[in-house]
Amino acid sequence: MKYFTIILAILSSGFELATCFEEKAKMETQQHVQNLSPSEKNQKKDVVFLQTEEDEQCVTVGSGNSVSIESCYEGSNQKWVYHDEQYINEADGKCLGVRDDGIIVATTCQGLSNTKWTLKSNGSLVTGYHKNVCMNINNNVLNTYWCNGGIDQQFKTVLDESPDSSSISSSIIIRTDDTLCIKMSVKTGNDVTLDTCTFDGSDGQGWFYDKDTKTIQNKNNGKCLDVNESDPNKSIGVWPCHGRNNQKWLDDSNRLTSLGKCMQWNWNGDLSLKNCGGSYRQRFVFLEFLLSPGEGYKPIRLSSNGSRCVDMATTKNNEKYNVSIKPCNGARNQNWFFNTQKKTMVNQENEAYCLDVDIEDGYNLITWECHERENQQWGFDNFNRIYSKLNKNCMSMSWRSGNLGLAACHSGYNQEFSYQRLTL
Repeated sequence: MKYFTIILAILSSGFELATCFEEKAKMETQQHVQNLSPSEKNQKKDVVFLQTEEDEQCVTVGSGNSVSIESCYEGSNQKWVYHDEQYINEADGKCLGVRDDGIIVATTCQGLSNTKWTLKSNGSLVTGYHKNVCMNINNNVLNTYWCNGGIDQQFKTVLDESPDSSSISSSIIIRTDDTLCIKMSVKTGNDVTLDTCTFDGSDGQGWFYDKDTKTIQNKNNGKCLDVNESDPNKSIGVWPCHGRNNQKWLDDSNRLTSLGKCMQWNWNGDLSLKNCGGSYRQRFVFLEFLLSPGEGYKPIRLSSNGSRCVDMATTKNNEKYNVSIKPCNGARNQNWFFNTQKKTMVNQENEAYCLDVDIEDGYNLITWECHERENQQWGFDNFNRIYSKLNKNCMSMSWRSGNLGLAACHSGYNQEFSYQRLTL
């Protein structure tokens, strides 16, 4: 009995000590909030840049949900809103999160501890799942490590003070007569080219037109459409905005003019200035986004049971994600966008991945990096079936496992799906 009493006392003191540490952490956070200036408090609901303290570089979302430290260029993929202890990216609505291996990524916001952060007064960004684990910089890669207060663990938020002017247009795409849109590198590139329109301004296709300065500014990195005057071909790209004449554009009856000449697309997809004429390759139109980001993504439901959806696995196996039927949950990995031009089915969780027929694995359905070949091209028939352009076989669910593959088209319920396609 004596030893039992001693053990109880040890457990009780341990619980009290843990509670003490927890209360201390809460008090530190509350004290930090109390010490914030009014403008700093407002940053909790405003758009901010998350910067390193040492060299003021920005936390940036790249391709494939990667997150790294890059020079600040005011792109929407560098802007964050702090809400419910989560940093939400303005470009894609994803949250700053921690993967199982400790790497920082952009992930679906679900309010879990691995997407929650507290910015302490010493600049440490503490994770929500452990009060002694912090965001850490390792050769421009962000991971987590035990909090040590070092310079590689010091961050700050800087309020986005981009002008909100009525002279600036709503978000637009710039489209040709051939339903192609002007796009640029989402990250840091200065090249522009033509690509199939996404209609929601994603993939570097979003722009703003400022009627006062006559500049066309890219939504992702804030750079302006620019004529390279040193190039004999007067090629067009983007460059940091300076407002000089080679960045001024006028809309002349659906022609974009600068320096007295017209923008024209070339057969390789590049853009340059040419003498104005009647060529259809000089026709461009401004269109407001037909879709808000994410609006075009819809679930693909099993017709016989609308509570079950086509689901992309959240873990990768040999560079591919398996696709199967799961209970519908509204998550991004169950939302799909059918590109009517490319005939591809893109997954919202990772927009670089398309629904794909794995020819080497018995025509199993997976997602793979988009390449637009026939095993990623799809069609719809009048019997609620989705067929592959590869061999005209249909998407088919295994009654036993729920896995999806291709099979000869028939009238069975396991090949009937409902999907609200958009006609653009």
